[in-house]
Amino acid sequence: MMKNLQKIVLFFLITCLGVFSANAQPQQTVDQIVDSLLNTNPMTPQFRLYDPQYRDHLKSVVTRLVALAPKFKERAEKHIDIQCATQIKSELAWLMFSSARFDHMNPRLSDLEKELASNNPIDVSQQSSLDGAWGVCYQAWFFKLDTSYDQMSYLREHQKVPPIQTTFLNQINSPDLLKNHLRSLLYSEISKDGIDHLRELNETLADLTRLILRNTPSNYHFHPKLKEALLDFVLHEARDPLTGFWGERYRTSVRASFIPDLSTTFHMISYLPDPIPDWPKILTTLLSVKDQNAPQGWLEDGQYTNHNNLDVVTVIARGWPFVTHEMRDEIKVEFLKMLSDCIARLLQSDGSFKVTIWDDNVETAQYFGAAFLARIGYFSDTPFWTRSGFPDSAKIKQKIIQHLCLALRSGDLPAGGIYYRNTLKELGESPDRVCTCDR
Repeated sequence: MMKNLQKIVLFFLITCLGVFSANAQPQQTVDQIVDSLLNTNPMTPQFRLYDPQYRDHLKSVVTRLVALAPKFKERAEKHIDIQCATQIKSELAWLMFSSARFDHMNPRLSDLEKELASNNPIDVSQQSSLDGAWGVCYQAWFFKLDTSYDQMSYLREHQKVPPIQTTFLNQINSPDLLKNHLRSLLYSEISKDGIDHLRELNETLADLTRLILRNTPSNYHFHPKLKEALLDFVLHEARDPLTGFWGERYRTSVRASFIPDLSTTFHMISYLPDPIPDWPKILTTLLSVKDQNAPQGWLEDGQYTNHNNLDVVTVIARGWPFVTHEMRDEIKVEFLKMLSDCIARLLQSDGSFKVTIWDDNVETAQYFGAAFLARIGYFSDTPFWTRSGFPDSAKIKQKIIQHLCLALRSGDLPAGGIYYRNTLKELGESPDRVCTCDR
């Protein structure tokens, strides 16, 4: 019962489409949600040190969110634009899981209430006229950065540049500015400032590494020493020399500890140029945490997820020349278990992937499912880790493509369609060609 409640709670908080029993007492439901959050979040003790009234303040936030759920669901079902509301909701979910900063959460809740009551949803498709960033309904800089990266990457692929100068990047555009910003995220002292910086560090590193190393956008002039400063920080400050992983450092009143993070490590290994240092350590660490839950492990609540599967496969694929024969036998067993779980439990008959509590929205669920199958070699005649092929893979791939095209044409695009298009690219298809639809 508690595990099922936890899933409903998390799904609600991440998507605002949670389903609550019509017979349940609202006050009991809120209390159960709050207690589940307190019991499942490993940072709860530190949040309580920061805010002795943490539970009461969290309950107030959850109560307001529960009241908003029907409005969010109604607008989604009526195909009213919810992209601004989705951005606010995503930032709220991050604040609730990663902080005790109710001075940030409550204003964001007010913004969400106002947006869901408006007959004129805010248009999030355009750049800000002030600083050239996308993500007008976000407040946290790293969310704006992440949304802007997607848009700038799309423009780059089509040999275009942002029409408005991206001056929001100015705040990291010198070696000192960049390193000071990243160092402010490298350590979390939750009892002192009430926030866990792990996700912020992860996404900031992922986006800035791609933008700076790829000189994107091409009409923005990065400092000539910025690439050197970024690589120095990533390889010599952010990376843990004992495990080879990247992750977050946590300070308490008695000690500082490093927690390796699979997602941050995946991003760095995906985007850094060769040579990646300490491959034997990285692979040994990766295999040693295969039965653990995230952030360091492969699992979520003891189960595989397509998102974590994708991270694991990508790291192992790049490090394959350094994988020993003994490791290869272990990896083959794990990969077959991952594939079996994905096909049997998460892939649906229409070519879509089931949306779980670990997905931000339906678009990301499709991306991580299809990208995992593509990168593990499920659609390839010669997967990098086995000599055996997969007989039904061509039919499944075609079903996935057909579903993605239908989704793009439907206009129901919680992330603006960017993940659907990126999914098609992972499958080796051009969205504009295979779906014959406009952006």
